[in-house]
Amino acid sequence: MKRTLMNEKIEKIYSTNCIFDKQCSPVYVNRTYESGITHLSTQCQKCGSTFGQPISRKSIDKTAPVKKFDEELYNKFSEEYFKPLFELSEKQRKLNEIRKSLKIEYYEKVFNIKYVDFDTTYNFYLSSPAWQEKRRNILERDNHTCLFCGTNTATQVHHLSYDNLGNETEFELISVCHPCHQTIHDIENNERIYDKLQKKSI
Repeated sequence: MKRTLMNEKIEKIYSTNCIFDKQCSPVYVNRTYESGITHLSTQCQKCGSTFGQPISRKSIDKTAPVKKFDEELYNKFSEEYFKPLFELSEKQRKLNEIRKSLKIEYYEKVFNIKYVDFDTTYNFYLSSPAWQEKRRNILERDNHTCLFCGTNTATQVHHLSYDNLGNETEFELISVCHPCHQTIHDIENNERIYDKLQKKSI
């Protein structure tokens, strides 16, 4: 009885998750991992997919046949399963290359500097006449008042986004006082840390 119930549960998992014909034929298998540990699991004998957690040997019939996990079949499954993701990654890589190429060309043309990394380019840009003029215009736009606290005299200009560094739009820049500028950077750092922690917990 245990074996029948376990098979029904396994078949439901495979029919729900399989990306192929939904007619999976899962069997019990012993899978040995790189660490050397072997677990009882299941694997479809058609496509090679494997779903679910390791199974307790006590939960299956002692007479149930257990095969060796077919790594070659699983690798074929993985290659097919992740194919769309790999194709998308290649397209994303191509897009990033185009973006990087345009950025390099832009900084060489406008600032006469070879784009190596963000920090180098950013520091050079902040000392350029183009930024000094833009900074002066933003401070005048905001009446030299810190937009964050609304009371202190603004002495600095903060980038809300660095996506268009060197060609910023006005809504990407705000006038701030020194204390508020520090607070804003602390907020942004906290957001980055929080995002990293969130991704790790998923």
